[in-house]
Amino acid sequence: MKSRQIAASLALIGALISAPLLAGCTDGGGAQESRPAVSLPAEFPSDFTVTDGKIIEADTMGDDGWAVTVVVNDEAAQKRAVSDLEQEGYVIHGSNTDDKKIQSFSLNNGERTVTVVLTQADGEFLVDYSFASMTR
Repeated sequence: MKSRQIAASLALIGALISAPLLAGCTDGGGAQESRPAVSLPAEFPSDFTVTDGKIIEADTMGDDGWAVTVVVNDEAAQKRAVSDLEQEGYVIHGSNTDDKKIQSFSLNNGERTVTVVLTQADGEFLVDYSFASMTR
């Protein structure tokens, strides 16, 4: 039951983190500004693989949680982000894939729970990760 609570919390956090990104950045005239790339913090877990792409957001969530947003090339790259986690031993425990513009997946590997949200906004394909340790 505790892992469900953690997964639900991470899904909510992922949605809250995604909301500003979905709004996009404009120059005041409605034109999309390029978002600068950021680096993963030095404390970022070395055993968690983020998909290839331009990292535009990387934040901590409490003592052992993280949120990362990556701009990828296309929908295939978004799907690869989820399949890469599966290949690393994560198991999908829930998903919402009804809407092609925003899809979410809840995964865990027994040690860490991850929510992955795949979105399309302003012509960009985004992969949002929110994850934390399942043990405290």
